Amino acid sequence: MGDKRQLAIIGFKGCGKSTVGHMLAEKTGRPFQDTDQILESLYLKKNGEKLGFREIYIRHGRGYFEDLETEAVGEAMNGEAKVISFGGGSLMTMDARGLSTGDAILIYLTAEPGVLFDRIVAQGIPAFFTTADPRQSFEQLLEKRRPIYEKYADITVDNSYSSPEQTVEEVMEALKEKSLI
Repeated sequence: MGDKRQLAIIGFKGCGKSTVGHMLAEKTGRPFQDTDQILESLYLKKNGEKLGFREIYIRHGRGYFEDLETEAVGEAMNGEAKVISFGGGSLMTMDARGLSTGDAILIYLTAEPGVLFDRIVAQGIPAFFTTADPRQSFEQLLEKRRPIYEKYADITVDNSYSSPEQTVEEVMEALKEKSLI
């Protein structure tokens, strides 16, 4: 692959960013990084305590989390060409703060709302959903985020019912069609 730009996978929680990201990295011969994992590592370095990204959000609140998330994205975007999985809200934070994704190629993975919701709640209700009505929280957040994902996406691939392998092939085909690889 001659293009040295970052391949950044964006989309709502549960769309398959990490799974597809790992496979896309293998397919393209690039390393893989997940901004949620970088965020957790940064937290450990700064605080001497290991917490998951959900716990960081719960304990320290949205502002602290978004600052750390912005730092994690910046770290991921630097250096050699790689495949990066952005946290579900990373792009919203960057957009709100007027930050750029540089010349990265943004790959938006979508999935039908019902599919996304089922995938998410299978792992437990996230901290950013209200416990009183998680479905309504999900729908409101998805409607808020979708236009931002669409605004920045270089390519969009639906991952509702495809296998990860099929999704990776669709991503590769879309990248080639648009001469992005």
